[in-house]
Formats: sequence, structure tokens, C-alpha cells
Amino acid sequence: MSSSTPNNDTAQQRRERLLLAQAERQRARELEIARQEAEFAAEMERLEAEAAKEEEERKLSEERRVEEEKRIKEEQRLAEEERAAAERALAEEMRLEEERKAELRRFEEELALEEQRVAEERRKELAKVAKLKAREDNKAADAAEDAEEEREQNAAYVKLVEENRKEREKAVKELERRQKRAPAAKPRPVDVIIPSRPSGSRSKVFKSKAVISDDSDVMDVDKEQVETTRGVKRKRPIKMIAKGMNFSEPDGEVEPVPGQVVQPPSESSQPRPACSRCVLIGRPSECRPQSTGRQAQACAVCHQQRQRCSWSGDNAARRSCYDHAKFNSRGLDDHPPVFDFTILFRRGVYLRDPVTL
Repeated sequence: MSSSTPNNDTAQQRRERLLLAQAERQRARELEIARQEAEFAAEMERLEAEAAKEEEERKLSEERRVEEEKRIKEEQRLAEEERAAAERALAEEMRLEEERKAELRRFEEELALEEQRVAEERRKELAKVAKLKAREDNKAADAAEDAEEEREQNAAYVKLVEENRKEREKAVKELERRQKRAPAAKPRPVDVIIPSRPSGSRSKVFKSKAVISDDSDVMDVDKEQVETTRGVKRKRPIKMIAKGMNFSEPDGEVEPVPGQVVQPPSESSQPRPACSRCVLIGRPSECRPQSTGRQAQACAVCHQQRQRCSWSGDNAARRSCYDHAKFNSRGLDDHPPVFDFTILFRRGVYLRDPVTL
């Protein structure tokens, strides 16, 4: 009995030791597991803390990003507003500059127009002064020409009177010779009118007798006494007879006497008397004296009045009055045709110079 007990104790002890060892190992495993769980929990807490920190940081960064975006957007908005304001200011400045330029252009145009107007007025004034000066010069030249023409006319007048006197003397001698050869034929006296010089202030008509035979082809002037001082004064109309002509007085016309030198009319003596040529051809109402000029002198009365005869024509066969023929080389086509008569009245003198068309 005693020998079996120690063996049994040993086995029990071994079992106890094994159980203890197992229990120790179990506790060690449990401790290890607890340690590992604690470490895992600590690690998890650390990881959670880190995750929370990271989340916090992410949130902060997101907020910062949002804030940054807001700031950037605000800055962009402000910059856009500043740019728009700058553009508006620039546009306003450009508009004001354009208005200033337009105003300046208008001012320059108005100034140019004013200068042009002043220059035009100045030009007109200068032209007016030049015209007045030219008119004065022309008056002086016309006065000189008139004086020269007056001298020439007086000389021509004296020459014509002398020629007429010679013609009358010759006609008287011829008639006396014919009377001696044929004493039975009784001559017919005819008045030959010789006017005074046209430069006198008052004109008188001197009448002398010339005996002209009946067979001579001359104009027959009625022997009614004629008195002339200023204008025309007669007892009854003068009858002038020529071949194929009827010298009837137009209604309302007063004809000057052939041979009369009419003085320049005053302002009250209207209308002007017709020229002697127009009286001779029976058209005193158509005589319209115009301005004077050396290149276009007028008929007897018109010329003494310093006027110009209004007749004109393009027929070279048309004859001019004495003054045209003398002073105007182109004067032979200035009048209408003269009818068939052999005594032409020129400057108040009857000339025995046949005129045939």
C-alpha cells in the first residue's frame, strides 16, 4: 500500500501540474489576447483619432477651400466691377473727347465760314471800289472821247455846210443857165434848210432860197414857216414826199422838223424826240436811243443827245447815217433799208448825194 501511493501522487501531481500548466498557458493566452485586444483597442482609438483628426483637417481644408473660392470669386467680382467701371470711365472720356473734337470742328467751320464771309464782303467792297474807280476812269475817258468827237463833228459839220453851199451855188448856176436857155420855164422856189451848229445852247433854223427845177428828183418840203427854239413848234405838220413813201404821223407822236438840231432833252421832256433818219423813213415812234460809244455812233439827233441809235441789221446793203459811216467802220449794216429817195437828210443838212439800195 505504501508503495502504490507515491506513484499515484506522482500521476496526480503530474495531472495537477499539467492542469496548472494548462491554466497558466490559458491565462497567458488570455493575457496575451487581452493585451492584444488592448493594443488593438488602443490602435483603433489611435486610428479613429487620426481619422477624426484627418476628417477635421479635411473639413477645415474644405472650409478653407470654400473660403478661398469665395475670396477668389469676390476678388474676381471686384476686379470685374473695377474693369467695367474703368471701361465706363474710358468710354465717357472718349465721348467727352469726341464732343470736344466735334465742338472744335464746328468752331473751326464757323470760323472758316466767318472768314469766308468777311473775305467775300471784302472782295465785294474791293470790287465795288474798283467798279467805282473804273466808272470814274470811264467817265473821264468818255469825256475825252466826247470832246474829241465833238471837235470832229464840228469840223465835219463845217465841211458839210460848205459842201452844201457849193452844191447850192452849183445848182443855182445850173438853173440860171437853164433859165437863160429856156426863159419860158418858170422855176419853182424850194426852201433849203441849213441848221445852226449843234453845240449851241439854243438852236435857230436859217432858211435860204434855192431855185431847183421841177425835173430834178428831189424831196418836196412844204413852205410853211417853221419856228424852233427849244423843242418843236409849227403851225401844221411838215409834209415830206418821196418816191413810194407815205410819211403819215403816228398817233401821239410829235415829229421834229427836218433840218432842226434838237437840244438834249431835260428830264421833263419825255418821250425823247425821234432821230432825223427815223423821221425821214416814217418811223419816229420806233426810234429808241440807247447809250453812246465811239464804236457805234448814232444818227443826228440821237448823236447830239449822246445816245445810240437802236436800229440793227445783218444786210450789208443797208446804209448807215453819217455818223455811223464816219466813225464806225462797221456802221453800214446798222440800219433798216432806206427807201428810194435821192436827197438824204444828214445832220440837218440836205445833201445832193443820191442813195440807192
